Amino acid sequence: MLDELDALLHTFTDIEKRLDKKSRVDALQSVCKPRFGAMKGVDFEVAERFINDFCRKNSVMQRSGIWGWKIL
Repeated sequence: MLDELDALLHTFTDIEKRLDKKSRVDALQSVCKPRFGAMKGVDFEVAERFINDFCRKNSVMQRSGIWGWKIL
C-alpha cells in the first residue's frame, strides 16, 4: 500500500512540486481505509511519516501557514 501512496504522491506533485492540503488528505484517505481482502489500511501515523519523508526526499513543498509553502 505504501507503493500506491508513493505513486499517488508522484501524481500529485511531479508537475508543481507542491502538495496542498486536499491532495494530502486524498492520499491519506486512499491508503488508510481498509481494502477488499485486507483487514485494515495503512496506519495513519505511518502514512503521515511516509508523506513527510517523500516530500523531503523529492523537494516537494507543503502548505505552511496561510500563505507560505515550505519543505517540512
